[in-house]
Amino acid sequence: MIPAHLPLNELSRLRVLDRYAILDSSPEPCFDDLARMAAMVCQAPSALIGLVAGNRQWLKAQWGLSLVELPRTEAICSHTILGDDLLIVTDLGEDIRFADHPLVVSGPRFRFYAGVPVLTAGGEALGTLAVLDTRPRELEPSQTEALRILGRQVLAQLELRRQLREQQQLAADVQRGMEALQRSEAELRRLALVASRTSQGVAIASAEGLVQWINDGFTRLTGFTAVEARGRRLTDLLPAAGSGGQASAILPSSGVGLVAGEIFSRHKAGWSFWAALEMQPLRDARESVTGSLTLLTDITESHMAREVLQANEERFRTLANAIPQLAWIADSAGSVTWFNRSWYAYVGGDFRDWEGWGWVKVLEPESRAAVRGRWFREVEQGAPFEAELAVRGTDQHWRRFRSRMEPLRDSAGRVRQWFGTLTDVEQLKRVERELWECQSHWETTHRELKTLSQTVAHDLRGPLRGIDGWSQALLEEFGDRLDETGRGYLQRVRSEIRRMGLAVDDLLQIPRVAALESPREKSDSSASLRPRVPPFPQVGSPPTE
Repeated sequence: MIPAHLPLNELSRLRVLDRYAILDSSPEPCFDDLARMAAMVCQAPSALIGLVAGNRQWLKAQWGLSLVELPRTEAICSHTILGDDLLIVTDLGEDIRFADHPLVVSGPRFRFYAGVPVLTAGGEALGTLAVLDTRPRELEPSQTEALRILGRQVLAQLELRRQLREQQQLAADVQRGMEALQRSEAELRRLALVASRTSQGVAIASAEGLVQWINDGFTRLTGFTAVEARGRRLTDLLPAAGSGGQASAILPSSGVGLVAGEIFSRHKAGWSFWAALEMQPLRDARESVTGSLTLLTDITESHMAREVLQANEERFRTLANAIPQLAWIADSAGSVTWFNRSWYAYVGGDFRDWEGWGWVKVLEPESRAAVRGRWFREVEQGAPFEAELAVRGTDQHWRRFRSRMEPLRDSAGRVRQWFGTLTDVEQLKRVERELWECQSHWETTHRELKTLSQTVAHDLRGPLRGIDGWSQALLEEFGDRLDETGRGYLQRVRSEIRRMGLAVDDLLQIPRVAALESPREKSDSSASLRPRVPPFPQVGSPPTE
């Protein structure tokens, strides 16, 4: 098996995974049910929820399997977490990355795999939800969409589990603090001092939802002082700054509750900000709700950075949609995630037909394996990819395209995405074929002209030599007997003979002059005007179709 390379965000991914504190935990029905549901929806005998740690893949849940963990070098899911969408391998035995995998060549002998990464809001892939089958196959569109939905539910369960654990821990801490506050006013001041020193905003409310106390962090974030906030509801202190992210949409209308989300609110002075809000109930020793603890974390900068990134990506895609070439974007693993309008105009279909590795279906069948093999090698090396491919259009006709793929790197030089284009070279191929045909016709004509000129010259030189010799003899032997007029006529004959000889010499030069006007010479003289692309077949040999 070819091991997957590490994700670009491996260190942060492992830190986030550690915060969930789920590795080596006991089985939980909610995760077992999701694995079973994935197997049922995809009609597969096996399914798993795997979390990819530093050197292993640990299975939180499984269906139809008897595994606990796998070395990371043998985890198919380690390839899945390199992308942000489904990885589907219709035949593991035919994929060079997995053909010799232990679970493919022995044991259950799996042949089909489909996995979706479990992605956090920050883009960290914690693991996968995957289904496996013992026969090569494909998924229906409804099944792939269901697998995505179930993958999001896995993250939702992880988030709920983490929040419950943190909230229970925080609630326990606050509860102990509240009990201490009830016993000692000094303890209350100490707890307030601790909360005042945190950068987060902290608000404590009664069981009816009325604010009793806020720290300085809450004041800095909202502009309201402790005196102004006391006795008011949180929704009054966190007015909406826009149509989205309203605090009133996630906070309970009365009393307290267990909630978390992002809000877009307005400072008392007028400026707006984004904040992550978490509320959890406070309980007494009898588990009765006595109030709530609300934490506010300023996330304005990170939210603005996400918006700028999304805007830049949207502008980039708009430009890519405006070019006539067929263009696409792939993730760091080389799996295509987007196509421009020219692609759909030429090959038809929609994104689900071509996403991931589906685009190879429009290539010539005999070239698909070679193209994918080279594609994997170039992606692994982070090197540009260039090739000439035959691509089938909606009219079922094949056209030649020049394909080029370039890596898009971050500031650290790591490949984050790939951008590629397909440029139609069919017109250039047609011109080259016509030029070759013209060259062949010219060479035939040139040979015929050369033969004709040599034959005519040979046929003319013989009689001219005879006339020239006899006229010379006549002039030498009988010139003194001729009058002036006769000698003049004889000299004119010899002059015309010499002029005819020069004409014969000129006739032999015609093929040489024609060679200077060769179509090949003309085409070579304009070669500097051509686009800089790898060479096509040279004129002089029939161009390939």
